[in-house]
Amino acid sequence: EVPDILLKCVNRDEAALAVAQKVFKSLYDNTSNSGSVMWFLATLVAIRDVCKLVVKELTNWVIYSDDEKKFNSEIIFALIRSDLLDVREYNVQLAKLIDGGRNKIATEFAMSLVQTLITQDSASISELQDVVDVLSKISRRSGSPELMQQVNEIARNNANNAPGFAFGKDKKVLPNRANKEENSVNDATVADSVAFQDQVAHLFSEWCQICDHPNASDAAYSRYVMQLQHIGLLKGDEFTERFFRILTELAVAHSVVSEQINAPGGLSQQSSHISYFPIDSYSKLVSVVIKNCSVEIGPNKGSLLPKILSVTIRVIQKDAEEKKASFNPRPYFRLFINWLNDLSTSELHHDGANFQVLAAFANAFHVLQPSRIPSMSFAWLELVSHRTFMARLLTGNSQKGWPFFQRLLIDLFKFMEPYLRTADLLEPVHLMYKGTMRVLLVLLHDFPEFLCDYHFSFCDVIPSSCIQMRNVILSAFPRNMRLPDPSTPNLKIDLLAEISLPPRIMSDVDGALKLKHMKVDVDEYLKVMAFIYAE
Repeated sequence: EVPDILLKCVNRDEAALAVAQKVFKSLYDNTSNSGSVMWFLATLVAIRDVCKLVVKELTNWVIYSDDEKKFNSEIIFALIRSDLLDVREYNVQLAKLIDGGRNKIATEFAMSLVQTLITQDSASISELQDVVDVLSKISRRSGSPELMQQVNEIARNNANNAPGFAFGKDKKVLPNRANKEENSVNDATVADSVAFQDQVAHLFSEWCQICDHPNASDAAYSRYVMQLQHIGLLKGDEFTERFFRILTELAVAHSVVSEQINAPGGLSQQSSHISYFPIDSYSKLVSVVIKNCSVEIGPNKGSLLPKILSVTIRVIQKDAEEKKASFNPRPYFRLFINWLNDLSTSELHHDGANFQVLAAFANAFHVLQPSRIPSMSFAWLELVSHRTFMARLLTGNSQKGWPFFQRLLIDLFKFMEPYLRTADLLEPVHLMYKGTMRVLLVLLHDFPEFLCDYHFSFCDVIPSSCIQMRNVILSAFPRNMRLPDPSTPNLKIDLLAEISLPPRIMSDVDGALKLKHMKVDVDEYLKVMAFIYAE
């Protein structure tokens, strides 16, 4: 409950630090009661999750407290193990307190702490390297206790053998805390998926707080992404997929709010409304990750995008399958639109990168075609015809995007073909038809060459009875062509200069004829007609 209360405070950080200070004092007042100690530690962890300043302040409170608190090895070890201390800063200050062995209390405390860490949390030894160095120097002096020598020898071996360290002769060990955190994440995901889900939920809550902050900046976004990198969640492996899958499910679950309403006649019906903040926050996170992770993921900034889209597709398929008629596509529509706005822009520096992003979305939309997820049909049609997708895909990169959009239109026509063939135009189908016609009219006006090049493949899947739709496609002609006036006296079509220019056919005509077993017959017919005309 403490985090929820703090989140409602006007000055969240100030309130969190005030509560943390009282809990910190109570922690030392109840050292004899292990149950109370665990509860106070858990409370501090919860406060830390709300306010990151708590770790820094706790470290200062420990360093500048009286000796009884400062050198309580059990409490200090518990704080380190709970990630409530800035261990690197504490390492520097404790090494100074030892004072080359002249401070006997600090020296004995450091020995006890190191010994405890070796046996229970050896990974943390790497961050107390200054302390280990000081103790090692003391142990080399004559007359030093044998126990001290043993402790520091074990500590040195631990530091030297720990993974994720780079050191050389006469150089300090360079710690890499990311390995410790990454291993903890990997162990948690393997051993307990519920714990991993809780961790992702906490990370998402933290990100939403950053997005909701009035002074949110790119620097804050970058720091958060670096945190995810250090934990090991952005490597593009299985854990990355699980991370983004859980994030997607969380964002959608928090966005769709269901409520019971009383319908006429006293019947109770369930209605839902959308809160777009979780979806917008998640889409922002994905955009920031893709724009900031080019070094770790690879030279291609879009290389993580297909993996995230693949995860999103699986979530949508599962959601649609489970909810059937109650499936709500609006959160996913908002998610895709946000990504298209954020990622398919000039910020990716060149047209090639833009094309890779748009191609990734085109492949995703192909998988989500209406024939596979009918309950998403209207959202799908609006997505593929959206100005941030259709126009950019058809205008950029020397028409490389044309085959992708042609495939999407084929998906649309195949979905509608059974209804158009039987003229079974119920209200939803009729609305879908009107939307399709509007898309075709936009293409006829802005991209007539596209309809010309692929007219065969389009008309091949549109029923012959659907005259209006076929006529729109067949009426397209290149913008640089001037059509002859059919009312011109003595018009000879075969004498026009344009008649000698073969049309550009991008459709696979041969493949379509072979599929219908017509290729041989058509070839024979053309040969006969050519022979007749030759005579």
